[in-house]
Amino acid sequence: STTSLEALFFILSSFSIIMTIIMFSLHSFLDEIFHCKNKFFSLAILYKSIHLSLLHFYTITITICTFIYIYIYFPIHIYKHTYIHTHPNSKMCGIFATFRHEDVQAFKPKALQLSKRIRHRGPDWSGNIIKNSTILTHERLAIVGVDSGAQPIESPCGDYILTVNGEIYNHIQLREECPDYGFKSLSDCEPIIPMYLKYDIDAPKHLDGFFAWVLYDAKKDRIVAARDPIGITTMYMGISSISPKTVYFASELKCLTDDCDDIIAFPPGHVYDSETDKITRYFTPNWLDESKVPTTPVDLMTIRHTLEKAVRKRLMAEVPYGVLLYGVLD
Repeated sequence: STTSLEALFFILSSFSIIMTIIMFSLHSFLDEIFHCKNKFFSLAILYKSIHLSLLHFYTITITICTFIYIYIYFPIHIYKHTYIHTHPNSKMCGIFATFRHEDVQAFKPKALQLSKRIRHRGPDWSGNIIKNSTILTHERLAIVGVDSGAQPIESPCGDYILTVNGEIYNHIQLREECPDYGFKSLSDCEPIIPMYLKYDIDAPKHLDGFFAWVLYDAKKDRIVAARDPIGITTMYMGISSISPKTVYFASELKCLTDDCDDIIAFPPGHVYDSETDKITRYFTPNWLDESKVPTTPVDLMTIRHTLEKAVRKRLMAEVPYGVLLYGVLD
């Protein structure tokens, strides 16, 4: 591992540096004995030869360690840090759900192994909940509600289970809409449950953010899944010809390839309802109709304020964050 390599380089380099200092300190002492014409003369020659050999060995060791660290380990470490910690799909939480499995308890160990395949997305927490014949798992990257936002999220009554990958920017306003709901955490995703109770499959229409979520209604043995309007967050859906009543959802394909022979990328701006077994569009902006041409004159200040507002709401976090500027504004 990275930590083990760092420790090895540190120990080896430190030992070599210390021994080199000791060898240089002994150098002057051995020189005095070497030039002293007495009975210790022959031993001094031997000791000086050993000393020079060790000195060369430790010097070469330091050089090799330095070369490996600068030209091999450090570039790899920087690449892994840059890719794993900033790649948009590498650390954004991960979800996996299986609906109506024939033997969910027996399937649980495999479900956890499949979920583990996307643990790189969420190293802060791993959770799972089983209800009836359905299992929901979650690999969490804590951003909002760090101390109390573990997932899957369960409603106070225990009938509704939610696993989410994403951020809901208007979660404070949504909480204010549901004063009678007993929120259990400060998670920005928890308001999705009362939104479902209030609006049913129209709940995604009221969410401002990017998301892919699966909600299980234990009362109705029903699953509802949704993806954000433009597909910022990934989600895949799969079924198996061996067990066609079972439906799988996951953040990445690798969780579905073992069990599913029919896999689709869940379409952005859509919601799935197991009651109808259909995926329907909930996001219907005017620009989807190509026949409608905008007639409003351009207002540069409106564009500026809208862009500033969009950036500002994305700074919602309880952890340090960075900003990556990439691309152009068309």
